[in-house]
Amino acid sequence: MFDLLTRRIVVLALSVVGAGLLIALERDHASVPFALAVVLTLTVLSFALTRRVAASLLIAWGIVFLVAAISLAKQRLMGFNAHVFDLLTFAADAESVLFVLSNYWKTLLPLPVGLLVVVFLVRGLVKADRPQEMPSRWRLAGLVPAFALLFVTYPRDPGDHGYYMGGHFASAFFVSLADASFLFEGIDLTREVAAREMPAQFDDVQTCGDISTAPDVYVVHMESMFPPTLYPDWKYGGPDGYLARETANWRPLRVETFAGASWTTTFSLMTGLPAIDFGWMRPYLPIFMAGNVQSSLPLMMETCGYRTLAVMPTRYEMVNEGPFLKSIGFQEVYDRDDVGANSSHARDKVFYDFTTKLISAHRAVQDPRPLFVFLQTMTTHGPYDQIAEPGEPVTGMPFGNRPDIDEFLRRMTLARQDYRPFLAFVDKIKGKGGAVVLEYGDHQPSVSQSSADLLVGGEAAGDWNSPLYETYYDVHTYGRDIQALPSMTMDVGFLGATLAKAAGLPTNEVQRALLTLRDQCAGSYHFCPNKGLVFNHLSKLVASDLLTLP
Repeated sequence: MFDLLTRRIVVLALSVVGAGLLIALERDHASVPFALAVVLTLTVLSFALTRRVAASLLIAWGIVFLVAAISLAKQRLMGFNAHVFDLLTFAADAESVLFVLSNYWKTLLPLPVGLLVVVFLVRGLVKADRPQEMPSRWRLAGLVPAFALLFVTYPRDPGDHGYYMGGHFASAFFVSLADASFLFEGIDLTREVAAREMPAQFDDVQTCGDISTAPDVYVVHMESMFPPTLYPDWKYGGPDGYLARETANWRPLRVETFAGASWTTTFSLMTGLPAIDFGWMRPYLPIFMAGNVQSSLPLMMETCGYRTLAVMPTRYEMVNEGPFLKSIGFQEVYDRDDVGANSSHARDKVFYDFTTKLISAHRAVQDPRPLFVFLQTMTTHGPYDQIAEPGEPVTGMPFGNRPDIDEFLRRMTLARQDYRPFLAFVDKIKGKGGAVVLEYGDHQPSVSQSSADLLVGGEAAGDWNSPLYETYYDVHTYGRDIQALPSMTMDVGFLGATLAKAAGLPTNEVQRALLTLRDQCAGSYHFCPNKGLVFNHLSKLVASDLLTLP
C-alpha cells in the first residue's frame, strides 16, 4: 500500500484532493495561498529530516489536516479556532482538559484516531519512499524560500480579531504563531493605548450611599441562554408558546463569545472592559488578567461594605477563573466541590439550593452587610447529543427542530423552571433595602450557528455584528424601585455600570465614565463610532493604576 502511495501520480492526485479540501476548510480564498505555503514549508522541513520527497509531501498534508480537525472541533466547542497559546494554557490546565474530555469525548474521539493514523502513515511512508542523496545544508537551505513565502502570503491583518472565529481551520493555528510576539512586545491593544497622550487620572472616591438600606444584588449567569425568537426557522411552541412568553420582554445584550468560553462574558461584565479588543487573548483573559484589574463591579461593592460571593459550577482552578474572580473583588468563591455537585452539568437547582443556604445563613447570624452574589448556571450547556433529565417531561417536546436544537430548548425550559423558585426565595428573604436580580445570557449555544449563518448569508462567527453574538439581560426588583433601563442593544462591558446606575448602587468615577462612554458610543464598545474615546478611557485606567495591560 505504501509503495502505491509514494508513486508520483498518486502523490499528485492526493495533493489535488488535499488542495480542494483545504479550500473548503478555509472558506476564504485570501488565506488559501498561506495554507498552501504551510504545506510547502512542512514538506521542506520533513524532507530535511527524512530525505524522502513523496513521503514528506504526504506527511505535510496529514499534519495540516490533523491540525484543521482540531481547530474545527475547538471552534464548535468554544467558538474559537486552535491557537498556539492553547499549548501553554488550556493544554496545561488539567481541569479544562478533564472538563472537555468528560463532556465532549464523542466529538473529540476522531482526533486521537487521526493522530494514530498519521503516525502509522508516517512510519509506512518513510520506509516505502526512496531517500534522496542531498547534502543536509542544501536540504535546510530550502527552508529559506519556504519561510519567505509564509511571510509574503501571511493573511491576517493587524487587529483582525475575527480571523480565529469562522473558517480558516487549516491556517488558524499556523497564523497564530505570529501572536507569540506578544511575549516581547505586548498585544495590539497595549500598543494602541500606550500611544495615547497621558490623561488625567480617575479619582478614587467611592459613592456608597446609605449601606444600611442598600439592596441585595444577585447576578445570575444564564448559561447559553438567549431569546429563541431571534431565529425565525426555530420552532418553540408558536407565538403563544412557553418559551416565547418567557423571552418576550428581555432586553438585547451583545456578548463577545459564542458556543463556549463563558468566562469571556464574565470578564467584560465584571470589569467593564471590552474583551474583543484583547484580540487573540480574549479566550484566555482569566489567565492573563488575574491581578491586573483593580477596577471592577464586585471590588466597588466590596469597598462599600457589601459581602461579595461567587458560586461556580466548575472547579476553582478551571481556566484560572476562581483566582481571577478573587482578584477582582469576590471575597468568597465556591466551586462545584463546595456545592457538592456530582458534575459541572448538575441541574441548576443544585446551585440555587446551595446559594439559598448561604443567604439564609447570612440572615440567621444577622450579618448587617448587604449581599452581592454572582451565580453561574449550567443546565443549558452543551453538548446536546443526549437527553438531560430524561425522566422529566417537557411540554411541547419535540418542538420540531433538529434533535440538538430541540434538546437545547428542552434544557432551557428546565432552567427557567428551576429559576422561578429562586426568584420567589429572593423576594421572601429580601432585607429592608429590597433586592435586585440581574439575569443575562452569557452566549448562544453551538447549535445556533447554522441559523445565524443563514441570516447573514455567510460566516456569522466571524462577524461581531451578527445575531450569533446577541443574547439578553433582564432585571427583577423586589421592594426596590429602579430607574428606566436603556432600550439600546448594549455591549456586555457596559451592563455592570448600567445596573449600578439604575438600581442606585454604589458608584465611582470609573463607573460614571463607563455610562458616558456607553452613550457616546451608542452602546457599542468595539464598534464605537469614535474608537478613540474607548482607547482614551482605557488609557486613563492604565494611568490611574487601575488596569495593567499585557
